[in-house]
Amino acid sequence: MERKDRPGYLFTIHVVSIAVQPDNLKENQPKPWTLEVLGLKRAVIEMSVEKGDVTFGVAGILEFRGDHLTLTGKDSGKMVGDVAVSLGIEYQKRYQKEGLRILKTRENDRICDCTIWDPQHFLGFLHVIKTIPLDVFVDLAPINYHTSATPEEAQRDREEARLVHLQLIERLYKPLLKVVTVWVEDPTKGDCSEWTRLKLEERFWVKKVPPAIAELLNQAESVFREMPRLRTLIERLVSHIEAKLFAESWLSQAGFSKGEGFGNVAFKAMAEGSLRAQIYPIWLWESGKTLSEYLKGIADSQVLSAPKWEMETVVYSKRDGVGRTAAGTEETVTAIEKIMQFLETQEPARRLREGLATVQELGGKVLPLIDEELE
Repeated sequence: MERKDRPGYLFTIHVVSIAVQPDNLKENQPKPWTLEVLGLKRAVIEMSVEKGDVTFGVAGILEFRGDHLTLTGKDSGKMVGDVAVSLGIEYQKRYQKEGLRILKTRENDRICDCTIWDPQHFLGFLHVIKTIPLDVFVDLAPINYHTSATPEEAQRDREEARLVHLQLIERLYKPLLKVVTVWVEDPTKGDCSEWTRLKLEERFWVKKVPPAIAELLNQAESVFREMPRLRTLIERLVSHIEAKLFAESWLSQAGFSKGEGFGNVAFKAMAEGSLRAQIYPIWLWESGKTLSEYLKGIADSQVLSAPKWEMETVVYSKRDGVGRTAAGTEETVTAIEKIMQFLETQEPARRLREGLATVQELGGKVLPLIDEELE
């Protein structure tokens, strides 16, 4: 059976030429002089990939001093990641050890950067491929095993799928598991920077993520992207309502003249003599908790049982930044509650809370899907 007719055939990798550049040479005596290679600097590899009726070139530079391989697609270059994975899988099957690890793809998947554990041995492997071209039969999506495949072919497919799956776990699912868990446990501390990074630096592997997972992550990324703008708007709203409701009385109570101006405000909580915390209205709003619930969470984190809290409001002069106490516990609690009531009427504040709830819900959907991939 022709290889192109065998189940699962994808493409064939040909190593066309290998040119090795020495690092240092030593003269051998006596005359006529000969040169002995003391070390290798790099190898330049020319490859061609045959896929159906199309053939395209791939250039490789193997750096011995940096244990690095760069593959660059010359023509239809978006398969360089597939070429790198195929070489890595074949090397591991032949020699029972990892030889190549993809670091990242760049320039729209035209260039693939890899770490090579043993460049000299890997060069020998490429010489083998130069003699015997590498036929690639594994699709990097889940494999269908055909009844016409021999047991040996089926075992090879299973081993190749396992190796690809392990790469996905290490490169994608483990880092994603950490950030998505934060979304579920406390979305106020979450972000989507890891998924954004993976899409830029691990594009080749991200394409292998099941669409159900990728779609949920993209939805969360869209929600997170709006949050900085909403938080900025909420900070402005808080400053506006503080100035509107409290500026005149707090300036007077703090001993400031109107000319010194109403600057920043800090709400501070103290308990058990040494426990101190600053209450940021936007953080309290994001938490969705009452002030007492929020303070209890702070106490619980310090393993304190129902401490008695005292609070104060510190107002800072806009002119010189000096801070003075303007209100005690009762007035501070009342002020914070009024700010929360005000935010309940504001669209940006409601949208931020809704966004956090959405992210938490999306995280709850993504986690079991990732768990399925880890099995």
